[in-house]
Amino acid sequence: MSTQRGAALLMALLIMAIAATIASALIGRQQQAIQRIQDLQQLAQLRHAQIAGQRFAQAVLLEELSTDPFIDEVSDFWRTPIPPLPVLDNVILSGCLHDLSGRLNINDLLDAEGEVNAVHKTRFANLLESLDFDPQLVDALIDWIDEDANPLGSAGAEDDIYLLRNPPLRTPNIPMQSLSELRLIEGFHDQDNARLEALWPHIAAVPQGARLNVNLASHEVLLSLAPHMDQVMDDINPWGNTSSSAPGSASSSAAPNPTAAPDTPPPPSDPFVCQLDAQPGAYEYPQDYVGPFQSVGDFIGATTILSQDEEEPDLVIDEDAREDLAMVSDYFLLTLDISVGDQIRRQYSVLQRQSDEVRILWQADLAW
Repeated sequence: MSTQRGAALLMALLIMAIAATIASALIGRQQQAIQRIQDLQQLAQLRHAQIAGQRFAQAVLLEELSTDPFIDEVSDFWRTPIPPLPVLDNVILSGCLHDLSGRLNINDLLDAEGEVNAVHKTRFANLLESLDFDPQLVDALIDWIDEDANPLGSAGAEDDIYLLRNPPLRTPNIPMQSLSELRLIEGFHDQDNARLEALWPHIAAVPQGARLNVNLASHEVLLSLAPHMDQVMDDINPWGNTSSSAPGSASSSAAPNPTAAPDTPPPPSDPFVCQLDAQPGAYEYPQDYVGPFQSVGDFIGATTILSQDEEEPDLVIDEDAREDLAMVSDYFLLTLDISVGDQIRRQYSVLQRQSDEVRILWQADLAW
């Protein structure tokens, strides 16, 4: 009898143990399901906030184009940052637009036929030298996007160099899609972040054939246009003596992020952070500045130095270096900071503005 009671007790204990195990597994699965639903909900909120920010930026750019289709300059409304705004429950959005047309376009180092564009190569060499890079590194940029496998110059690099890396890689031999590729290019890959961030605000990776908006070009980009530009810089530089006030310059990268909670760790170093306290509409140009320029002719007039000696030529930007100069911008970088709960995500979109639409060419995001 006692043996039967003992067996029954053991059976009951076994059943209870099995039931507890099953219950524990069910609770664990339920918690995982709840977490998955919350994660999906956060992703949906992030996506909706991103779309809202993109559509707002597109509307602002089209409105600005309809108001003044011939000129983009420092005090334009589209340069006003988006302050932190609650767009959904527990979702805060802020952001800004950076001009990309006032920068040197890496993809224009080649012309439409795939040949080296001498004008743009000279500009890039001048820019690199002004920022204390080896000007010959422009050859490595060209080799990254050209179609052949022949290194260009002493600083050029093709697959024979990149295949020796660990891990190995090949040159894409297509137009650059993102400036992040710069970290892979020979001569740039071993530079520290501060050096690269000093270069990023002056360059872009947008489709070939981009126009250069001199009304929004930085001090360094303006200097790259011709050897004598330093002599007329006070007249043509909207940022003052240097580009330290230009959007995306190194001095602006430390701007705080008001969407972050006080105890949130700082975001990764980013030269395209938004200066949310900036007020472009109230911007005061330097006293000697003669812009914003209404036409290429106005800009050429302001950058021409007439010779006082009949034997010396006038100092003027070459004819072939004027073809891509413009007063308006076609490409923009939209930076959005989206806070959902305790998570912050920074999202980037490269926008192309045309006569009747603003297209999204590329987008990416990071979280911290």
